[in-house]
Amino acid sequence: MRRRFIETNMAQAKPNPPKDNRKRVLLVDDHAVVRFGIAQLVNRESDLVVCGEEESASNALSAIGKLQPDLVIADISLKDSSGLELMRNIKVQYPGLPVLVVSVHDEAIYA
Repeated sequence: MRRRFIETNMAQAKPNPPKDNRKRVLLVDDHAVVRFGIAQLVNRESDLVVCGEEESASNALSAIGKLQPDLVIADISLKDSSGLELMRNIKVQYPGLPVLVVSVHDEAIYA
């Protein structure tokens, strides 16, 4: 009886789903249409996936703690804060987390 129970349970066990090895990307921009466009481009890549989107720096810092992204793509100007301030906070709280900055501002001034 015990052997039949073990064999039945083993037969019903579901195989582990394959591990998702894609790099997780968090998007931070205060314009929904920009986030949508960047998400479309990122998700087309076989090794990347958007794991979350935020429109403010404060929400972005919270989301980083929850989502554990591999990369943050952030606008340099946000509603509640400067993207530069967000980057400073990320570097203090998550020193190994890379941040890719996007901006319409002149690179000679902000880079």
